[in-house]
Amino acid sequence: MQRADPAARRQIAARLSCAAIVASLTCLPGGSRAQSISTACSIGSPGFTFTYDPMSRLASQSISSVRITCTNVTGALPVEISLSTGRSQSFAARALAAPAHGGTLGYNVFYNGTRTVFGDGSGGTAHYQRVLLPGGTATSDAFGIELFVPPGQDVPVGSYSDVLELSVNF
Repeated sequence: MQRADPAARRQIAARLSCAAIVASLTCLPGGSRAQSISTACSIGSPGFTFTYDPMSRLASQSISSVRITCTNVTGALPVEISLSTGRSQSFAARALAAPAHGGTLGYNVFYNGTRTVFGDGSGGTAHYQRVLLPGGTATSDAFGIELFVPPGQDVPVGSYSDVLELSVNF
């Protein structure tokens, strides 16, 4: 197994995989006749890219954001966004993997400038929870996320990645 020397650095990327979510609502105004309103929401994030140096005493960090945009919002729209565990199946110990040699690199994603793990709201994790109000043709909001890789991990040189999924419920 090849170990990194002080001059060797590698790019490590964790990409957020996002999908558009569409919901169809049926409203009954005054109990008289049904009126169909289609509210669509999409979420996206540019993800993270950063360099990790196993010889450094400093953590590696990268800042990104998540944006939600909803169209046809006609009233108060409660929205929740959560982030999956990734390959590790654990919010507490997410891990980037290097398929070429099987190495792993521990990391986590924190929510909106806090040191609270971004997850689904369970087990002490945070998730996005807001009520969006109508705002013209589209209503949008954004919040910050931070990727944090603790120092002192002796890992082989290589490319490391994980796939996290953002989910939106409204």
